[in-house]
Amino acid sequence: MASDPQILTVVMTESMPAQAYPNTRILIVDDEMTMRMVTGRILKQMGVECVVEAPSGNLALARLRDEVFDCVVLDWSMPDISGVEVLKAIRADAALRTIPVLMVTGESTKAKVEEAISAGADAYIVKPFAAQLFEAKIHALIRKRPSPTSAPTTAAPSRA
Repeated sequence: MASDPQILTVVMTESMPAQAYPNTRILIVDDEMTMRMVTGRILKQMGVECVVEAPSGNLALARLRDEVFDCVVLDWSMPDISGVEVLKAIRADAALRTIPVLMVTGESTKAKVEEAISAGADAYIVKPFAAQLFEAKIHALIRKRPSPTSAPTTAAPSRA
């Protein structure tokens, strides 16, 4: 994928904490730059090696189709397409459907939680959130799925 000025990739270069995730790539999808920065800082402090940001649902889907991620932190409310629509697209795509998704929203009603879970969210967190709660949810999601960034790839059989 060509470099997009609206998408920022940050790679950890400082020493990582004991419970680091050196081969982990997480995509943060949020239209609010401040939330992307706060969430990204927490992830970097956790030892996540690569945090990639997308300020919209459409850019997130493009990035997901071009790169491999271990987890997605997905905001509900975005101007182009909603986080729930992005989540449904992720779950409908055979190549993406196993990526754990943490849905982030300002909505805490039972109906919204049920809608997110029914759309395929693996976890749900309400803004504003405590860093410790966010970290616990991310730890659980990362452990839930073997890292595709470090998994061996297998070649397709030859059709000779």
